[in-house]
Amino acid sequence: MRTFDAKARVLRLSKGEVRICALRGALVHAGADEVRGIVAELLDCAERGQANGWLSIEAILREWRRLDADCRVVVVDSARLWLAGWLLTEAASAEADRASLAYQIAADIVVERDGSSGVMRAVADSPELIGALDRVIAAGAREYPAHRNQAVLEALVAMAHAPGPAVRELLSDPTQAVHLSLRSLARRRADTLASARLVAWLALPALAPIARGALEAALAAGDEGALRTSHLLLARSRAVEARRIAGLDRLLGDRAAVTALSVEARRGLIRWLGFASAKRERVLSFLGGLVADSSPLVRLDAVRALARMRPTPESDLILQEFSADSVEPVAGTAVAALASAASAARRRSLRGFLETLGGSPHESVRRLARRGGETRRHEGLAGLTAGGVRS
Repeated sequence: MRTFDAKARVLRLSKGEVRICALRGALVHAGADEVRGIVAELLDCAERGQANGWLSIEAILREWRRLDADCRVVVVDSARLWLAGWLLTEAASAEADRASLAYQIAADIVVERDGSSGVMRAVADSPELIGALDRVIAAGAREYPAHRNQAVLEALVAMAHAPGPAVRELLSDPTQAVHLSLRSLARRRADTLASARLVAWLALPALAPIARGALEAALAAGDEGALRTSHLLLARSRAVEARRIAGLDRLLGDRAAVTALSVEARRGLIRWLGFASAKRERVLSFLGGLVADSSPLVRLDAVRALARMRPTPESDLILQEFSADSVEPVAGTAVAALASAASAARRRSLRGFLETLGGSPHESVRRLARRGGETRRHEGLAGLTAGGVRS
């Protein structure tokens, strides 16, 4: 009996269509140990640009479920353009079985891209395939009530943190029936996801409720990963949802727990507090306690948070403490906030203190103190950056 290699050598001498049809039939009945070899032969047909190359790709994809992970990586990497076109064509088919297979393959690629560096590299190098996956998954999600393929939901969870335009539109449309099932799956997966992904979900109506709940639990527990994601809240849509997260103030009373956090987590906590509904007195007490923090970056963030708050005699007293900081940007930012007082009453109450800063070792502090009540915020902050500040 001829070995597979011997059979393949004979087929290579055949005309393209004959070779493809023979390989296609062989793949349907091949054992697990022969699948890879047949797939390699079919890919060779496609790469040679033979007239029936499309049939080669279709033959492989029809048997997609039989391909192991390594074989799938080879197929995605070798046939990206063929694959993109095939997925779009099949997903648009009126035949439910053909469309369902396209949804399944697209979903598998998306999920495997999330965990396989090989698939990730193959997809990342093909904008056409990225676009096709976005459109096919969105189409599969819209048809979810008809096919109930869980793989489509898994794909949505895997790509929701960085969705393409079609998936973003789907996840932003509250009328889509798939949202309820998607939230059920996302709730079960939320604990396993990186906090950065959960923050990205805040911008998506379909997943924002799940993200809020998961982030609330993580932040209340002092999870470092969650605390370090605060810079991702700059996007307006995320910030709006972040303000709806309950319990952001739970760490304020546990000074030991805060001290044990890394520098970046402590900085993140300060930024998260900007979205908390905590009582002003608790926030002031917390920020005031940071005057003794070991990191000048944390102290600088604390001063900036104080400067953004509505000024009161209590907040001014804390800013006065920070104005004696040994690091110039920290002290200068505190004094700038004081020297830019807008009301005459506040300027009068601060005049005496500002006069005492003439002996400060920091030139910027002395300059701002001389300007006193006439200094405006934009003047005081000009030129002051975190440059030179190290953790």
